[in-house]
Amino acid sequence: MGKLQLVAGNVEKALELINKANEIKADDSDVLAARAATLLRLNDREGARRDGERALALNTENTDAYATLATDRIADGDFKNGLLFINRGLSADEKNLALLLLKVRVYEQLKDDTNLEATLRQLLSFYPGQVAFRRALISMLVGRKRLDEAETEMRTLAASDPDNVTIA
Repeated sequence: MGKLQLVAGNVEKALELINKANEIKADDSDVLAARAATLLRLNDREGARRDGERALALNTENTDAYATLATDRIADGDFKNGLLFINRGLSADEKNLALLLLKVRVYEQLKDDTNLEATLRQLLSFYPGQVAFRRALISMLVGRKRLDEAETEMRTLAASDPDNVTIA
């Protein structure tokens, strides 16, 4: 319930519910990761780091904890360590959408076209039906004046749903 409240934007209520869960299941990696994410949203970055690191000490494959710690580093402009947490999380779950989208965000901010393109293509391989990822790739290619490649991607997009005239 705490995670649902967090997603709904009810951060204070989320923290209340997560703290109750922590009382029942002390030292649970998932509860600690959820509290870390909630504390980060409340700008308690020290608390978020503490709980995120504790969550990882209990479960080195907790992708939510990796995402929270990566987000914290990225907020400081520490993209190197943000990517380190992202990549560690992706080692546990290579298809983790939250981590892959964070990775896209970092590469966009770094203007690292090579890794941005590779990550967008990775997203497309994992989630081929997601039009937004192909659109993002097309936008990147057009912005870099790689028009022939952009056209190929646009044709692929149009072929994926030929009856939808608004898809591109």
